[in-house]
Amino acid sequence: MSCSTSFCKKRVLKEHKRLKEFGKAIKKSFKVKTMSKAKRARFDSDRIKRLQAKCESEYCNPTCKGTLFEPGKNIPKEIKNKYKNMNFIIKHQIQTRKKIFGKKTSVLKNQFYEKLSTKNVKSLKKNGAISGCVRNIQKF
Repeated sequence: MSCSTSFCKKRVLKEHKRLKEFGKAIKKSFKVKTMSKAKRARFDSDRIKRLQAKCESEYCNPTCKGTLFEPGKNIPKEIKNKYKNMNFIIKHQIQTRKKIFGKKTSVLKNQFYEKLSTKNVKSLKKNGAISGCVRNIQKF
């Protein structure tokens, strides 16, 4: 099985469920008007696609291409293109990358961010991830 089916599918379903429960709690607490069923289905479908793409980028991307962890001296073009009209976000991404990399050109160790704990890396690999292009692992 591939990383996207073995790892991301499970992770996305857990995250989607968590977000739905959070939305219900917000609705209950603030008495917010909800979407129609058709709109909700479309929203959920789009959310799942975005979560899947994010997961694949972070955990199924051995070279961390297109992420802040991509080896090199500069921020990847994909990030600049994604936020091309939002200079404040690009500046923030550049600052974050400087903090992560320092004077290095790579922060990957066997396709995982070098500062991830050995325990987390083993757990990710056990569950089917092939990379770790993240600073912190979110527990579900």
